[in-house]
Amino acid sequence: AMREAEALARKAKACLAPFGKKAWMLEALADFILRRKA
Repeated sequence: AMREAEALARKAKACLAPFGKKAWMLEALADFILRRKA
């Protein structure tokens, strides 16, 4: 499951890269969601 989550996180980071400064907020939100699911 962790590998799937990491793969999704990488895809998300690649998608968010163009957003720049706002990406860190979305990344933090994704981390929060992943931790709650784990």
